[in-house]
Amino acid sequence: TEVEADGAAALAATLADLGRAALPDPGRARRDAEALPAELAGPGLALAATGHADAIAKTSRYQKRPEFELYDIQKDPLEMKNLAGKPALTKIQSNLYQGLRAWMKSCNDLGKATEMAALEHMTRNQKKKKNGSKNPPSHKKR
Repeated sequence: TEVEADGAAALAATLADLGRAALPDPGRARRDAEALPAELAGPGLALAATGHADAIAKTSRYQKRPEFELYDIQKDPLEMKNLAGKPALTKIQSNLYQGLRAWMKSCNDLGKATEMAALEHMTRNQKKKKNGSKNPPSHKKR
């Protein structure tokens, strides 16, 4: 709500004044929003691009993720405290990582390369829809 957004902005400003936190850079969120095709930016990025502190914080959290994430979802259901890299959890993290790699291999998932190909495919199809292409793409038999 607007009241919550105002409260979050006030809290961020107070913390910054106390030297415990820095205010998010609205320009960074704006640049991030501009880097995506408009059809993929969504309302959260559009709001962040206006300088809205809460939208900036939320979009930044989900766009700029650490390489590894590990959460105790029973104690931390909102996944606020990343436990990845904790020495006591090294074996668990390693087992999960190996399981993920095996699953990705079984799906022919190449990680970032697969994501980028999917993004290009989506934007290509959205451009076709925008241009009014009603003919489905031809599929060649193998």
